[in-house]
Amino acid sequence: CDAESTQLADLHALATAFPDTTIVLNHAGCPAGGLGSDAAKAEAIMAQWKADMTRIALECPNVSVKVGGWGIPQLGHGYTVAA
Repeated sequence: CDAESTQLADLHALATAFPDTTIVLNHAGCPAGGLGSDAAKAEAIMAQWKADMTRIALECPNVSVKVGGWGIPQLGHGYTVAA
């Protein structure tokens, strides 16, 4: 999958627009696809994920993060491939 995850910026905007609303971010905001492509692209996607998650953590106290489901193979994380 060549899709990139761009919804964390939208979540940040939503959370700051509605600061009194509790929001639960599922699957740790896991990037959807793209990680199984090339190493440089995967590195860029993860760097953006980290930056977006850090911004949400620092600026959006109304957002809670559910950690379950991280790394499922259908998202292209490659956890099913032997190292």
